[in-house]
Amino acid sequence: MQPISIPALSELAKLIGVLFPVIALIAIVFRTRSTHTFLRYRLWQLVFSPREIDDPVVRQHIDEETVVAAFRTRYNILVDLPAQAHRIIHWAKAHSVSMPAIGACGYYFDFKLCEIRKKLPSPRRTKALAFAVVMLGMVAVVLFAFASGNSVLAQFKESKRHFLVNRDTATPLFPKGPVVTKASCEKRTPPEASPLGFSVADQRFICTAFIDEAESSATAKFLNDGLRAQRWLLGSFLVVVLAVAIIFFWTVQELRASYRLQQALAERADPLASGDSQNASSASSGLDQESQLQMGRS
Repeated sequence: MQPISIPALSELAKLIGVLFPVIALIAIVFRTRSTHTFLRYRLWQLVFSPREIDDPVVRQHIDEETVVAAFRTRYNILVDLPAQAHRIIHWAKAHSVSMPAIGACGYYFDFKLCEIRKKLPSPRRTKALAFAVVMLGMVAVVLFAFASGNSVLAQFKESKRHFLVNRDTATPLFPKGPVVTKASCEKRTPPEASPLGFSVADQRFICTAFIDEAESSATAKFLNDGLRAQRWLLGSFLVVVLAVAIIFFWTVQELRASYRLQQALAERADPLASGDSQNASSASSGLDQESQLQMGRS
């Protein structure tokens, strides 16, 4: 498999540059769970009129929705009204909790009751999700590497042999065998037929596609069409894998933040328990020292 070419990288960079504003807008909408009025109102001003709304009631309503959307975007807490945001702020100050710590809990913090949800997934399930994120990341890397290459996955109809082919080489797969190159075909020295490699008929077909001028245009068209279809397919799979990996990753981060906040609230609610544990540890260390002294005297 050959690495991705410089022109392909430049085209990919142009595509990312064009799609970046769209991706940023989608990220904001996903984070706020709403195409909030601020975006639609600014779009209205851009297209129709730059004037502000004169009606005070309507203007106040739009300002409140903008405040809610800003609160959602900043802290990832999906409140619906400014009063709910005020309540969470007062609760956070009363319990000495930062707003980012609450927002990091995401779904697992009930902003209406101002508490961590009662039934959190077990730590074992959280570790399983983290392992799934790692595995999906590895799959994404493999898909990207294969999609960015210049080799096409193909199969012979008669022998059912799968192989990777580009303009210069053909590599048999499942299992991997000796590679047939354009240079070896031109020198009439292709690898010998073996159970791991191509059959004689397959090698003859490959060499004809590589060096026969009459077949060169058909071979180039096959490779171009195959690469285009293959990259679309692998790109679609890559998007799905990345989306699932990101969802799992955010879930793991929210669960870990919820465990930390739950533990912190429990320690602040019962400070005697932590104090008793510290006293118990100091007492046990004192007993150990006393026993060591007695053993030394004896």
